[in-house]
Parts: sequence; structure tokens; C-alpha cells
Amino acid sequence: MKEKMIACAMSGLWVALFFIGGCAGLKRGYFSLPYAVTGTPATAPPDTEWERNAAKTLRFQGLDVYVSLNNEIQTSDTQWLVLIPAYIDLKKKALYGEKPMGFHIWLALHPQIGGMSFEPGKIRLIVDGVTRPALETRQYKGPVVSHNVPCYSILDYNNEDLRQVEEKKIYPVTKKYSHFAVYFEGRIPSADQDIRLDISEAILVPGGGSIPVIRFKKSGYTSGYS
Repeated sequence: MKEKMIACAMSGLWVALFFIGGCAGLKRGYFSLPYAVTGTPATAPPDTEWERNAAKTLRFQGLDVYVSLNNEIQTSDTQWLVLIPAYIDLKKKALYGEKPMGFHIWLALHPQIGGMSFEPGKIRLIVDGVTRPALETRQYKGPVVSHNVPCYSILDYNNEDLRQVEEKKIYPVTKKYSHFAVYFEGRIPSADQDIRLDISEAILVPGGGSIPVIRFKKSGYTSGYS
């Protein structure tokens, strides 16, 4: 009887704490953040999910390039009632789904000058010194929040929104974001690996300029929620 009374009292305490102080959570993890020697990151270090996505945009002369490997790993999830940790999960979780055909990189191009073009068949992904050629490229044709912001403004999509493009064809890059999903064979690279994305030959810049090789570094994040 005494044990039941204690259990009831504790249950009542947790309910009271929930309604008085509310419940909050904190997730931590890491992902691959793109950078280039001559490219400027668009934002400060990423803390929220929105900042994490915005930080994946690099600004080159005349062109913004958004690139995401989609390889986020969550390392912990802690939920709090007031100042008391009510739930702690330290299990690593991949925030992406493995696909039968491999994995894809989101790539969005936003030029500030005219005359640029894109040839997807010339994209190269180098992981730990080994080149992985692109299997295929699909262009996103579905709804977006705005055509003037990159891939994280894309609404929920399905395969019908992604239309396969011809690898050897050259596509003009307009002055709104052009969204592409570039598919590669094998497992998605880990943030601990040496990853480089070479789009220098795939992006044709007026006047003979080129985009430097994009590299990736492991970046941690902390994201709160309620």
C-alpha cells in the first residue's frame, strides 16, 4: 500500500512539473559542413536546423551554391521537465534513410550573373581519395516556398517531383535557384571521412572562371525543441 502511495505521489509530481514548467528537449549531433578556400559561408555557425541548412550555402563570385550531403547523425536527445532530466537517449541515430540505389546530394545553384550553365555528367565526388562518378541526376520540379532561396525551402516531395535529366546535356542556370538531386553508388559518406565535391567542370561560368573544389568538415550542432 505504501509503495502504491509513493508511486502515485511521484506520478502526480511529474504531471505537476509538466504543467508548471513545460517540457523541453535538446538534441546534439554532427554533419558534413561544406566549405571552400575562396567561398564564403552564408551564415554563422549552425545551431538551429534552419541555420544548419543555411550554412550549407557557399557564396562565390557571381554564384551561390547550396550543397547538402544529408548525412546528419544525432548523438543524443535529452528531454527536461523544469531542471530535471526526464529522458536521455545517447544512441546514435542517422537522420537520413538509406536508399536501394545509393545516396544523393542536394545541389542548388543561384547565379547573380547571366550566361551560366550546368552539365551534371561532369560532377565528381571524391571520398578518401577515391572518385565516385554520378550515377544520375534529377531536377526538382515540385513546389517551393520561394524560388529565391535554396533547397531547404522545398516542400515535402516525392519521386514525381524529381525528373531525370540527361547527363551529357548542358542546362542553362537561371537567376532563380535550380534544384538538383545528384545520385551516387554505395553508402553515404561519414562526416569523419575526407569528402570533396568537384563541380568545376560541371558549372560553365562566362569569361572562363571556375568554381573551386568544395570540401566538407565535420561540424557539431545543438538543437533545442519544446
